[in-house]
Amino acid sequence: MLVGLVGSAACSSMTETSGTKNVTATVRFFPIEGGFYALRGNDSVTYDPTNLAKSFQIDGLRVQSRLTVRNGAVGVHMVGPIVDIVEIKML
Repeated sequence: MLVGLVGSAACSSMTETSGTKNVTATVRFFPIEGGFYALRGNDSVTYDPTNLAKSFQIDGLRVQSRLTVRNGAVGVHMVGPIVDIVEIKML
């Protein structure tokens, strides 16, 4: 019974984070699964972008971004929510 409640809480938490959000973040390189870049937000969430432009793939780069969370999307990196970058700029 407790497992069902925990699972329900996790699902409702994912629903709350869906949509578009503004995030200030640091680009981070993860050397697993062949290596990939993610955004570590000031909100302590690591976002897994589907479309981070090559010019922003610099470990440690500070950015301001507008992201669309792909609710229910599953990826191989498993670092955090999968997002599409709507807009991004260097800080």
